Amino acid sequence: MTAPDQNLRLERNWGRLFRVLTYLVFSTCLFSQVAFAEHYALFQAPGVESENYAALSEKIQAGDSVSFSNGKTFEILAVLGSGQTTRVFDIGKGLALRVPKHEYSRFINATLDGYQRLHENGIPTPEVHLDQSLRSEYVLVQKVSVDTTLDVIIKKRMLQGELKEKLIAFLASTFRLREIGDFKWDQIAWTGSGWILLDWTNIERFAQTIEDNTVMQCMGWTSIPSVDERAELAIREKRKAAGFPTDAEYDCNAALTR
Repeated sequence: MTAPDQNLRLERNWGRLFRVLTYLVFSTCLFSQVAFAEHYALFQAPGVESENYAALSEKIQAGDSVSFSNGKTFEILAVLGSGQTTRVFDIGKGLALRVPKHEYSRFINATLDGYQRLHENGIPTPEVHLDQSLRSEYVLVQKVSVDTTLDVIIKKRMLQGELKEKLIAFLASTFRLREIGDFKWDQIAWTGSGWILLDWTNIERFAQTIEDNTVMQCMGWTSIPSVDERAELAIREKRKAAGFPTDAEYDCNAALTR
């Protein structure tokens, strides 16, 4: 056998060996994932956490499955995030599953109730699938791709140009509200084309007059002087255009109805 033939044979053998090793590594990883996958039944009755829920909900990881009191089961593809009140998981098909942490089921209901009010008032948020969610247990939301959040942008001193102008427009879209629960920089995200509100709690207080408070007076909001002043003016203009009364007109009308 000539030297070139020997080299070709060696290359073929190494190629076969590489493919075999790759297959073995992949199979081992797949087997490990399946072998160690867990199933967690999180609620034993509607809105009633299973025993050891606090520990169970923190253990959920990629490859596991979870079920709820309505019989629905979801396969977890990845852990997307974990906050103070909920954990969020990728379940495929462009959907994310939001599950409450121990004793925080009320925040699931706040998300569902608040979404309707935000959506009705044109405030950009990820789409919440109300008909596929279950009160007190889980929320299904459309998974969105975000570039960054407002707190990071401000920390890096990048709030200028399009980012700044569209933030003012986003804040102006809240003109009908005077309060959004948990309205903070880290809950506002840039998608590459605009700002959206990622999370919220209670949406119960609506503006009554042009001069009424705005969301920038919410507890938790940290002032951005170069933005807040322009956003305040835009909100007042939108309220005026929508027919909101002034404080004086509102007080007068209230007095007449007494």
